[in-house]
Amino acid sequence: MIVADFIFIGGAAAVAFLGWIIGFGKTLKFFTSGIFGILISVFVCYCLGGIIMNIGFVSDLLAKLAAVWGGKEGFFYEFLTKIRLEIVIYYVVLFVLVQLFRAIIVSALKNIAESEAKLMKIINRFFGAALLLCMGFLITLFVFQIIIWVGGSTLQNVKESFAGSALKLDYIFFDGNPLMHIVGYIKNLVA
Repeated sequence: MIVADFIFIGGAAAVAFLGWIIGFGKTLKFFTSGIFGILISVFVCYCLGGIIMNIGFVSDLLAKLAAVWGGKEGFFYEFLTKIRLEIVIYYVVLFVLVQLFRAIIVSALKNIAESEAKLMKIINRFFGAALLLCMGFLITLFVFQIIIWVGGSTLQNVKESFAGSALKLDYIFFDGNPLMHIVGYIKNLVA
């Protein structure tokens, strides 16, 4: 084992212990409120928006909404048609609904996880450790993706420090980094 393996194990243990102390409810609340909550809601809207939009009554409603300004003369009405204001309104409403739904779900899960029952206290702590460990791993993957984007000597130095890892950290964070594959897939779609 190399130094990076010991640092990784120590960091993972520290993060898991912190999650154990904080608990699932508070960890979930932290990672689903503020900027994280907004990003989650945007991601959900992106994933589900097209599916929901193709449901019969939703597409009919959007067509009726577009007909309000569609076909009218004037720069303003042409601008509204060009920017597809009905789609903008749809995604704003969807975002607000997802935010409300997310807040209700997180509040309910937090209240359940933080109940005073002995078994729930243990489950709360166990899942808190697991959730914080998973989020720490995802953040670490993101940091290593940034290192890959920076490249140059920074990337080379980090790769060399991970070479020969017994935990295969060199593979996990560089060759097997799922973010690297996702970014490559998006580049292929755009190209």
